[in-house]
Amino acid sequence: MKRLVRLSAIGMLILTSCSFGPERLTRLEVRDTVTVSLIDETGAPVSGAEFTEVGGRKQNADQRGQIKLELSGPIAGVLTATGKVPEPLAVGPRDGELTVRLLDRIGRNGERTSLHFGGDTMLGRRYQQPLRGGTVVATSSAQARAVVNDLGPLSSASDLTIVNLETVVGNLPVESAYPGKIFLVQSPPIVTEALDEMGVDLVMLGNNHANDWQDAGVSSTLDALDEADVPHIGAALDEETARRGTLIQAGTRTIGVLSLTTLNGDRFNDLLPEPGADPAPGESPTSAWQYEVRSFGFGEPGSAGYMATADRVASDVWKEFSAIEPTISDQRLAELWAALSAPGAYPELQDWVARRGHGGAGQYEREAMGTEIARLKADGADLVIVQFHSGFQFVGSPSPGLRITSRAAIDAGADMVISHHPHVLQGAEWYNGKLIVYSLGNFLFDQNFLLTYPSAMLRVVVDDAGLVEARFIPIMLDLYRPAPLAGEPAERVVRMLAARSRRGAESGRVIGLDVTTIQLASLAEGMTPAGVELERNTGRITEQPTSGVTGFTVGPSGPSTLPPCLSIRATDVPEGVEYGVDLLTWGAIDDGTADRSRGFPMHWQFPENPDEWNVVQGASPDPFDDAILLLSNANKKTSLRNLSLIPTPRHEIWLPDESAPADASPSYSVSVDLRRVRGERPTLRLAMYRVADEDLTREPESTKLREIALPLTIADDDEWHRLTLEIDPAAFEPVDGAPVDAVFIYIDTAPAFRGSLAVDNLRLYQWRSAPVTELALWSEADAFRSETDQMFEIATSGCERE
Repeated sequence: MKRLVRLSAIGMLILTSCSFGPERLTRLEVRDTVTVSLIDETGAPVSGAEFTEVGGRKQNADQRGQIKLELSGPIAGVLTATGKVPEPLAVGPRDGELTVRLLDRIGRNGERTSLHFGGDTMLGRRYQQPLRGGTVVATSSAQARAVVNDLGPLSSASDLTIVNLETVVGNLPVESAYPGKIFLVQSPPIVTEALDEMGVDLVMLGNNHANDWQDAGVSSTLDALDEADVPHIGAALDEETARRGTLIQAGTRTIGVLSLTTLNGDRFNDLLPEPGADPAPGESPTSAWQYEVRSFGFGEPGSAGYMATADRVASDVWKEFSAIEPTISDQRLAELWAALSAPGAYPELQDWVARRGHGGAGQYEREAMGTEIARLKADGADLVIVQFHSGFQFVGSPSPGLRITSRAAIDAGADMVISHHPHVLQGAEWYNGKLIVYSLGNFLFDQNFLLTYPSAMLRVVVDDAGLVEARFIPIMLDLYRPAPLAGEPAERVVRMLAARSRRGAESGRVIGLDVTTIQLASLAEGMTPAGVELERNTGRITEQPTSGVTGFTVGPSGPSTLPPCLSIRATDVPEGVEYGVDLLTWGAIDDGTADRSRGFPMHWQFPENPDEWNVVQGASPDPFDDAILLLSNANKKTSLRNLSLIPTPRHEIWLPDESAPADASPSYSVSVDLRRVRGERPTLRLAMYRVADEDLTREPESTKLREIALPLTIADDDEWHRLTLEIDPAAFEPVDGAPVDAVFIYIDTAPAFRGSLAVDNLRLYQWRSAPVTELALWSEADAFRSETDQMFEIATSGCERE
């Protein structure tokens, strides 16, 4: 039987290089009371409900259906009541009052079933070889569970939990990995312990890492999952099995699930350098094979698949093979591919799916998918869910191909489509009344990019008539540990999902640029954007977005900040006013993760010496407002840096005809609250980088282009001051043709004896005037500014609460 709540007695096993001083420990005693009111579907109070907090503490609702929680920081847990569907809940100390509607287990259309979905999941690389500063090290069963034990009780609170397991499982040597594959992911078998801690009932393997160790890796993965009794679909040693879906029981309902990928490796091969091409200056030696001339031949003249013995580079042999492939039998194709990929031939040619006589992931093909959906329904599926691994990485809008395949799945009879691969959140749409959720981002993953840390778990409740409710539960990968969110961080994740859902855009390659987002002139017939409404620290998915009109006043005194839950129709911004998006996003310092401790502020790299920093009261009198205190060193400077590169795209969205960007050219400023005691004047540094990862045949590179330093002129009076610094636009201009893609922000204190600097509310604003497109364009926004006093009204969305 599926457990409702998985409670772990294992403590968090996190290796860190820092510790807190007495001031921090004293502040842990600060508490606030939040009232959670429980109602049923008629609005009547639900008495006798129980809230089981992560960590095990239980509290019961009174006769009025209320639970009063005393909080020193965000917490999370699960609400249960007789005859109700269990409900995950994250609560922050500033929430005041929250109302939660508990759904009846038996409704008008039969029994309700709850389903949870998570995105990309693994436990390799940085989980095994930690970076300084607190990355989890998973080398034992206890540690594997501890990585996810803050999220586990919530992800387990469903009748069925499914994640995309994007890794080989085993202990295979790197020497036996797929030759020529740039990114390899392998997790130790204890990853199944983390899956169990999260209550995972089924894993998807139809992705571009299932075949990273080729057939040996596929076998190792399947064996490890089978040994741990973890059901799986989406990868196998033969093509038919890899594409085959499964039926799985969720309560009294039978769910059909299909796992497929459009990423087969062909795109990698298509991009191989032409004959005679020279390696790029400084190119990695691991790419040398792409330029090597090798001798190869296959078969006898006149035989099927014959390739004359000749000297060729990889791109030549790939083109010749691609022309032959459609003309020969499956058996002969398998023989040809085996010869072509043998040692000494071209083993680096990529093929990540099960075909051509070898194993791998299940490849998407429209007709085969339709046949499998029909089989699942004929075999008794009450509901069929198709999961795709597809799209462009690190872009907030779905690819055209993913949108097409998603519609094709629903046309073929699927009831819901859920996708992953881009490693960032992308939002949701409706197609002919069926829900499509694009990338769910990272669920348990180790990528060191700021934009990959915010994520969400999808929760849906269904009955005999279909979808009853759907919502995103915001989570954050904080030092690669997933934790539920409350307060401002939760609002920002919901806003991100809301803006991306209603943007009406898709990702694509604009000539001369990396993958970017392109505005759509119109959606395909039957498609509508989904609404995502903030509700008790979650994003409730609605049939269509809602909006209202909000008035604003702005003037030359400085930026006018907006609520973190608010999206704006950027095309409504009047002339003379700019809207700003905080690219850093998480510079408020405050604790937003429900991880059972008011621990380190997320996404910061602190001084290695624990005596050089602390966490103290922030710039406001709010007792839950945190700041970072830098303590000067007499012999060297002390520095604070954001943890990962901040993306700074010059343009985020292009016109439908791709002739020009839809958003205006940006300018930049930094805003920060500082409190200084003695010491020398501090400095703010921006280090600009080019991040080149658009060529699938080469390893990505991060190249530092330039660095600028700005003095932070602030009195040493132990008082808080807000500074706003304009950034010279030239700082973001290309260097020798290389664009500035991302930045690090540093705050440095000069060597001094007993000096200190408190830092709070650090924001990197990217400012734009109204977009140049004639179509409505919605955007996230954090502030307005103007050189003159202005009052205006524009369409806004978000911030609705029950």
